Amino acid sequence: MKNPVTTLGFASLRASACSASLAGWRGVAGVVGSVSVGAGGVGRAMGVVGVSLLVGGCAPLGDDLYPKPDDLSPEWQLDRVRVLAIRAEPPEIDLGQSSVLEGLVVDPYGDVALKVWNACPPDEDGGGDFGCIADLPTDGLSPDSLDLDALRDAGILAIEPIPGFSSPTYTPTCSDIRWPDRCTDNPTGCSDPSLDLAACCDQIGLAACPQLEKLYSLIQVAAIPGDALAPREPADPDAPPQETFDFNDVEVAFKRLVVSASPTPNTNPALARFHVDGLVVHDEDTVVEVDAGQTYTILAVLADDAAQDYTYVPSSCREPGDPPVPDACADPALQDPSDECAPQCRAEEPYVKWYATGGVVREPTTLFGFLDTTWTAPSTDDPVLVTEGDVWAVSRDRRGGIAWRRLRWRLRALADAP
Repeated sequence: MKNPVTTLGFASLRASACSASLAGWRGVAGVVGSVSVGAGGVGRAMGVVGVSLLVGGCAPLGDDLYPKPDDLSPEWQLDRVRVLAIRAEPPEIDLGQSSVLEGLVVDPYGDVALKVWNACPPDEDGGGDFGCIADLPTDGLSPDSLDLDALRDAGILAIEPIPGFSSPTYTPTCSDIRWPDRCTDNPTGCSDPSLDLAACCDQIGLAACPQLEKLYSLIQVAAIPGDALAPREPADPDAPPQETFDFNDVEVAFKRLVVSASPTPNTNPALARFHVDGLVVHDEDTVVEVDAGQTYTILAVLADDAAQDYTYVPSSCREPGDPPVPDACADPALQDPSDECAPQCRAEEPYVKWYATGGVVREPTTLFGFLDTTWTAPSTDDPVLVTEGDVWAVSRDRRGGIAWRRLRWRLRALADAP
């Protein structure tokens, strides 16, 4: 069965240069029906010979010159491999709980062969808070050549689509957590003062440093193109193995996965549907037909429970050994506006980032309460005419929760062309 197509009639309506998705890094690694609207309407050492994946800054563009804004595509434009987001379900977990990971990897030309997931250890050299090193074989990534146990021991969570090792799931431990300085500088509250934070956490859990939102583990995914995986002969026979791997086209992203014992753990801000010039689009498989060069208003509608109430206490008000914070949203009597350390019930205000494979996005970031953007379909005057593609909306709640939704489109003027 062909995908349903929705037809829109004529309607006349109204970044950072080096973003995370543009960050360079070094290392390796038929129509069912139609509806018309009228006018107005990104590790550790492994037990295999490997080369390193490492997140860095913006990639140099020849002669060690860093890219300038005019050298880069607009933030919203999907003209190459991009990792737009990493979603954890659930996005906030306690010790011993597990989260399923998924990456929104847009691959316009089918370049990506593997997605490598790993958990970053807290104090890995070169990692910091912006990614980490992971080792991969230099002689090609064949399923038959990989030691999956060694990969797991090295912090690799999954390699998609390696059979039996392609479902990234993460369960945090005390040794994975990024402890803030105020915890390492103060007593932990454990019976043995000689214990470090990780060991203390093994005894008493997150009470070793009680906070609601500041503790996290770092997750990284690398999208690796197929042509980077083939074995290569080094230009210099005496060169070390890492010089045989072409890393320039690899895209890396990372996510801070919140670890807490919060009474109101975070959830992802799901998107329920789109409104395109008032036309409601529920199904992501629906193809919306548009007119070349025309501008449309696209509204992303959050699910009813997307904007969550949550309990908040400033980190400075919590000390090691303190009891868990009660749920101030369930018991408003706990809230005291005169006491800055009293639990507060706050409401999320998710925002949406917009991306497109063709046309022009006029407002790439839209804020809570105003989650509509304007998108102009590709014009027949464009040097390279894109006749079909996607608009992506990625919602973020500012606490680590992420969701996304795709709107498919094609140009109606060319839909029935021979």
